[in-house]
Amino acid sequence: MYTLRYQIRKAVYLLLFSLVFTTAAQADRHRNQSTLRMLSLNFNAEQTNSRLKKIRFATLKKYIYENDLDVVFVQESWSFGKFNNLATELAGEMNMDVISHFEDGVTGILVTSTSIIAKKGLKLRNARYYKMPHSAPTWGDGHNFWIGFGGVNMLIGANITLPTGEMASLWSTHLSTVSSQDRIDQVQFAIQKMKALADFSSLDWRDTLTIIAGDFNAGPNSREMNSLRGAEFVDLWQASHPFDPGHTLVGDVDDPEYNPVVHGPGQFPSQAGPEETNRIDYIYAHIPKPFFTSLGRVFTAPAQVDGETGWMSDHFGLRGEIDLAGEIPEALPSADSDFSKLPPTQMVEITRQNAAKWPPRVDFTASAERGLTVMNSASARVEFDFQKKLKGVYTKPGGTASSGEMMSFLFFEPGDYPYKMKIHLADGFATEIVTEGVVHVYNASKNSN
Repeated sequence: MYTLRYQIRKAVYLLLFSLVFTTAAQADRHRNQSTLRMLSLNFNAEQTNSRLKKIRFATLKKYIYENDLDVVFVQESWSFGKFNNLATELAGEMNMDVISHFEDGVTGILVTSTSIIAKKGLKLRNARYYKMPHSAPTWGDGHNFWIGFGGVNMLIGANITLPTGEMASLWSTHLSTVSSQDRIDQVQFAIQKMKALADFSSLDWRDTLTIIAGDFNAGPNSREMNSLRGAEFVDLWQASHPFDPGHTLVGDVDDPEYNPVVHGPGQFPSQAGPEETNRIDYIYAHIPKPFFTSLGRVFTAPAQVDGETGWMSDHFGLRGEIDLAGEIPEALPSADSDFSKLPPTQMVEITRQNAAKWPPRVDFTASAERGLTVMNSASARVEFDFQKKLKGVYTKPGGTASSGEMMSFLFFEPGDYPYKMKIHLADGFATEIVTEGVVHVYNASKNSN
C-alpha cells in the first residue's frame, strides 16, 4: 500500500513539475524518444517582399534546428527563390522529407502551397493530395505547374513511422474562408480521406494515431470543430490550456496581443477591413490510447535577424508535443513572448471630425515591431505612402484605405521614415488634404533589454 501511494504521489509531483517548469536551454533538455515534436504555421504567402522572406526563412530554419522538431505543417507556403515554395527549400537545406501541393496562385508569378516536412527517420510515405469540396477550378498537376481560377483548398497527408515503431498519419490543410457550411463539408471530406488511408495501410482506424493541423478559419466552438470532435479528434490546445483562449489571429488593435501584419497593406486578398480575433489554427489528434501533450503559441513577436526586425506571419504558429508511451513532454507556455514588452501600434485615426483639419505637417514616433496603423473612420479615402527608404517598410511601403478600413506599416530597422498622407474627402468637391512628416522609428526590443 505504501509503495502504491508513493508511486501515485510521485506521478502527481512529476506532472505538476512538468506543467510549471520549463528547461532553460536546448542542451539541457531531455529528449523523450517516444515524443513527437510538431509545428504548424500559416505563413501568409501573399508577400513578395524578398527582405521579409529572408528573415522568415532564417528564423524558421533556426527554430526547427534548435527545438529538434520532427514535423512541420505548413499552410500558405510562398514561392521562394528558384523554388515554387518555401517548404521545398527548407526541407532540402535541413535534410528532411517533404510532401507539398500548390493551392492558390500561378506558378512563375506567385503561388502558395500546403506542405508537410518531416525528419527522414519518420519515413514519410504514401502521400495523398486532395482538392477539397467547394474549391475553384484549377489547371495543372499541382507539383510542377498550377493555375487556380479562384479560391482553392487542399488536403494533403501521408503515413509515418513513430519513434515507438507504430504507424501513424499526418495531415495538413487550409479550410475555406467562404462559409461555415463549406468548411463543414470539407471537414467531413477530410475525415473520410483520413480513414481511407488507414484502410489502404491495413490499419484499424480506431487504433491509429492520426494528426491533422492547419488553418481552419473557424473558432473553437464552431460547428466545424464540433464535427472533428464528434469524430473523436482531440483539440491539443484545449488539452494543454483548457482555460486559455489561445488566439492565433489577433486583429483587434486594442488587444495587447495585436499582430499588425493582420492589417499589412499589399496582401491578397486585402485584409484592410475589420479582422477577427480568434483561435483558428489547430493541431488535432485522433489518439487511440492514453497520452501526454503540450502546446504553445510561437512567433508571437517579430524576430531579430542581423539587426533587422520581421514578423513571421499574420498568424501565430503552434508548437506541440505528443507522447503515447507515458513520457511527459516539456510544458510549453501559452505564448513564447511577453506581449507587455512591446508598445502598442502608433495609431493615426482619420475621423469625420478631424479629416478636414489635418495640419500640413505631423511627425509620429513608432516602434519597429508594432509600427504605425492608419485607421480610416471617415467618409473619405486615405492614401499613405513612404517617400524614401521604401525597402525598409513592410508589408508594403504604401497603401489606400477606404472608409472603415485600416493599414499597418512595419519597419525592418530604426530610423526616420518620411511619409506623405492624402485625405480625399467625400464632399462632392474632390477636396484633398495633404499632410507630410516623418515617422521616427525605434527598436522597442532593444530598449526593453
